[in-house]
Amino acid sequence: QKRPWLLHYEDDVPHTMRYPTQPLFTFLDIAARRFPNAVATMFFGSTLSYRSLRRQANRFANGLTAAGIKK
Repeated sequence: QKRPWLLHYEDDVPHTMRYPTQPLFTFLDIAARRFPNAVATMFFGSTLSYRSLRRQANRFANGLTAAGIKK
């Protein structure tokens, strides 16, 4: 069998899933609009809200663009 780990899945765990077709940043945009102050990440005791995460992600993307990096 190509995927032997599937033998160890519980009966109610699907072997495949359907994934959304929109890009990942769309989920961040939606979360930042709906829950701007909610905690998006926790790392070593520091938290980051969805608004802050979106702002930082956009700054990073703009920096890459300014450096001439493209898709």
